Amino acid sequence: MALLQLTEDMTLDKKLWRLRIKIKGIPVGEQKHDLVVNFSTIFQEENIVIDLGTTYTFLAAPFYNQFDTLVREAIKVEPWDDNSSSGLSLCYKDLKGTDIPPMTLYFIGADVLLSGENIMPPILNSSRIQCLAFKRPEDQSFFGNMAQSNFLVGYNLDKNDRIFQGH
Repeated sequence: MALLQLTEDMTLDKKLWRLRIKIKGIPVGEQKHDLVVNFSTIFQEENIVIDLGTTYTFLAAPFYNQFDTLVREAIKVEPWDDNSSSGLSLCYKDLKGTDIPPMTLYFIGADVLLSGENIMPPILNSSRIQCLAFKRPEDQSFFGNMAQSNFLVGYNLDKNDRIFQGH
């Protein structure tokens, strides 16, 4: 279980039930040192909203562009051209679980290890096609509910913390 304590780097918006937090990076694959993108060089304040009502995880353009490149390099399978209306930019057909690189979201106060189904869930009512559940937003970054799938996510407003209990 990862217990995420509110600090001066986090803001809980009780009206909208959202937690704004600073994410430090997302290592992709085994080469953690080389593949960590440092959010702090891009953003100075809280840079992502943890939101149960948003489906995908949205990462700001400068970070998303690097992240997408790292995921493409880490997956040794040719991407599948998604001609659907899903709007997802990186899809694969017939991936094995071992094809999806491990990823951990490094928040200030907690590290959240994502599974393959958090990263690349099946789409289009097909278990054969999986797409990266991360997108580039118009403005705000969100940690969406696909990435939170199979986690117990809870708020404790009295203690000012949020709990991620995973897999």
